[in-house]
Amino acid sequence: AFAVHGACGAWGVLAAVLFDWGTGTDYFNGWSGWSCVGGASSCVSGAWSEAFTANVLEIVTIAAWTAGWSALVFVPLRVLGF
Repeated sequence: AFAVHGACGAWGVLAAVLFDWGTGTDYFNGWSGWSCVGGASSCVSGAWSEAFTANVLEIVTIAAWTAGWSALVFVPLRVLGF
């Protein structure tokens, strides 16, 4: 299950920021289409690194969430002998 859901899911999150080029490196696809990071009137330069960091943090958070809940379920099962 990890090979499909974990590794491919993490690659999908990374690929979203790596290949979401749009109009330039400071533009990302969202609910309203391609928009500049920082708003319509003022663009933030160098936003790609912030987007990449946010996606890596998302992967780490999902992994920690999954590990925590898995431990919460499987450790008691192991202790009870199941």
